[in-house]
Amino acid sequence: MQKGNNKNYLLISAIILITIGIVLFAMLSGPARYVGIIFLIFAIIFFASYNYLSFRNSNNDRLRSRTRDQMLKHQLRK
Repeated sequence: MQKGNNKNYLLISAIILITIGIVLFAMLSGPARYVGIIFLIFAIIFFASYNYLSFRNSNNDRLRSRTRDQMLKHQLRK
């Protein structure tokens, strides 16, 4: 249960960071606009890493559950 809550918080924070980056980009002008662009780039990288980690964790969970099921079947055969 704890892992699911952490994933939700990471997703919400990534969306907030992307929104702040867009707002900074829209509000600032001139060379200060680069601050918004840099913020937006880092927010997108954070969001992409969140998606990659959640995909990798879901694959590991599926693999672990399959392996556990196979071990249980093997023990029942003995």
